[in-house]
Amino acid sequence: MKLNNARNTERGFSLLELLLVIGVGALLLLAGLATYRIVTQGNNITEAQRLLNAAKIGIQTLYQNQATYGTNATPITDVVVNGGVFPSRYIVGGNPVDPWRNDIVVTAVNPANFTIALQNVPEAACVALGTAFTPESDADFVEVDINGTTLDGTAGNEVDVANTQGACQDDATNSLTWNFI
Repeated sequence: MKLNNARNTERGFSLLELLLVIGVGALLLLAGLATYRIVTQGNNITEAQRLLNAAKIGIQTLYQNQATYGTNATPITDVVVNGGVFPSRYIVGGNPVDPWRNDIVVTAVNPANFTIALQNVPEAACVALGTAFTPESDADFVEVDINGTTLDGTAGNEVDVANTQGACQDDATNSLTWNFI
């Protein structure tokens, strides 16, 4: 009978191998977070565009049998909220909010026009939302005001990507106000 004197030795991972695995995992996690932010931003922009379009149509429908939206600079946000214009998931504390959870303000500009205003819009969303309505694509569109720059489709004030980018700021303090009939 022969005895086996060979030792069975077990080896684990070296410190270098463990650090390499942790480093690769951290890189994958960071890439995933960056992708998540991009996708979330894109979803918020799409949701804001849908919300604006639905609000515009809802306000027009709510007031279709009325002679006027109200007098100049009359806030009508409460009226449109009570009229069910905004989906319930976009009502916080009785006020309509956008996908970034900032208040939406609706105002009667004059008897025939109303505005929808968003505040603190991120730059990427500002450009996309600023071009969401144009005189060519929406007969009810009058103008969009982006941080004090009015784009109405007239020569030099076209509602296009170049003019919108020029009006949008590099941070999340952009203010957009659409004027509709």
